[in-house]
Amino acid sequence: SGPRGFLWRALALREASFPGMPVTESLFTHVEGARRLDGMGLFPWDGAPYPVDDAALHHVFPGGWIWVLRFGNGVTSVGVVATRPLAERLRLAEGAPAWERLLDELPTVAAQLRGARPVRPFRHLPRVAFRSGAVTGPGWTLLPSAAAFVDPLLSTAFALTLLGVERIARAIEEEWGTPRLEARLAAHGRATLLEADATSRLMAALHATFTRFELFSGLSLLYFAAASYAETVRRLG
Repeated sequence: SGPRGFLWRALALREASFPGMPVTESLFTHVEGARRLDGMGLFPWDGAPYPVDDAALHHVFPGGWIWVLRFGNGVTSVGVVATRPLAERLRLAEGAPAWERLLDELPTVAAQLRGARPVRPFRHLPRVAFRSGAVTGPGWTLLPSAAAFVDPLLSTAFALTLLGVERIARAIEEEWGTPRLEARLAAHGRATLLEADATSRLMAALHATFTRFELFSGLSLLYFAAASYAETVRRLG
């Protein structure tokens, strides 16, 4: 049920932090009327394998990043993840006025999004990163998405949660009704936190290189190369 979800609250589990990862806040909504970058004449898209607006579009800048995710019905998800100093300066907790203050500082993003109309209220998340102090115990376990979350920047939660689903499913399939099930779930818990901590180190490095785009791009390939390789291995058996 997501970070700080039902089971985490019901069991009064403690919350831990990711060393080195900056504290971040988020503000997001859904809008209609977001312009397409490929129609604004701002960037040369020659050589792109697909229209960039049809993928997960990211704007990165000192102190944070913005996502623009188009749905198939004319609605677009937009939001910002900002480090605490920038979030406090923009006063993200104020919602829509904070979004306008952010656009004031980013002319290209403003040209794309200022005319878009929100179709739902802005939602403010005062702390994005989350790490549970425990993932499993007698008779229960958490999926990775409920046990830890770092940053939506590379959408790593999809891959990490699928890995966790596979671990739990195999444990149930192979050890249900035996004393070994608890040990398998405990191993799942250790793997979940190990993967989350590795993700946090990569995310911290990416946040530290928003102003050095060539280095930022190279670091991001560490994840995409690993994910592509793992998917290829799986397809080939």
